[in-house]
Amino acid sequence: MIQLDVVFAQRYIDAYRQYRQGKQPTRAWAYTFERTEDPQPTVLQHLLLGMNAHINLDLGIAAAEVCRECEIVPLKNDFFAVNQVLAGLLDEVQDGVNQSSPLFQMMDTLGGSADEALGNFSIRRARHAAWEKALALHAQPVAARAALIERYDQATSLLAKVICPPFYVVQRVTAVINQPDPPSPREIIDALA
Repeated sequence: MIQLDVVFAQRYIDAYRQYRQGKQPTRAWAYTFERTEDPQPTVLQHLLLGMNAHINLDLGIAAAEVCRECEIVPLKNDFFAVNQVLAGLLDEVQDGVNQSSPLFQMMDTLGGSADEALGNFSIRRARHAAWEKALALHAQPVAARAALIERYDQATSLLAKVICPPFYVVQRVTAVINQPDPPSPREIIDALA
């Protein structure tokens, strides 16, 4: 688990360094870092973008990498025990988000414990998917792993764009929503006459 923690954290550090040096990190991290320059996303969107890249892409890769020369199955119990640790941290993270946004604080209050349940469910699902990716990568010959990682990166970067659409998409949607009301039937009839 210590080795997994180190490899997992190093994937983020490497991606950040690559981005800062003008190099290309994975698509998921590149999109996440690019969005930090945009004032539009909320704090929650930024958190979800980071979690998306880190859990949906990096975690499975890191687990497979750590077990490259050994069996991966013995890692499973400890891998999933981390879910309990994360569940215990959710309130702390939520408090931080609430301090940055009165809207989120109101939603948290109104939602009761439903948002915590949803958050824990989402993290469990994402970590389960990461474990499945680790198993799939571990089963591949080392030479074939890069292509599978590329597929995972593509899927993860698509999810990032759902979490936080590119600014130009938001502008287009806003433009459609802000269209003036369509003319009334009377106005159409008068125009046609």
